[in-house]
Amino acid sequence: NSTPAISNNAIKDRVTLIVDETPFVVDLKLLTNHQNTLLGRMFSNKNFEIKPNVRGEYDIGRGTCLTSSVFRIILDYYKYGAIKCPPTVSVVE
Repeated sequence: NSTPAISNNAIKDRVTLIVDETPFVVDLKLLTNHQNTLLGRMFSNKNFEIKPNVRGEYDIGRGTCLTSSVFRIILDYYKYGAIKCPPTVSVVE
């Protein structure tokens, strides 16, 4: 078997967020390092009520106008500290 084993800790250190029916596998530290943001509070605050679906994923975009392309930009902000809006996404969006 040439497939590398994934430790349980590696699985626990990541979370799958669903936005616009698109899954994003995100390192929890990326979110919890930004505790002054909504996503940071969602995954670092025990008082924040968020429940995964039956597959253990968090559908955070349901009922919103958030698209997967805009969410990708948001994740880039978490990673790099700057918002870079590509020409395919309007600034208003």
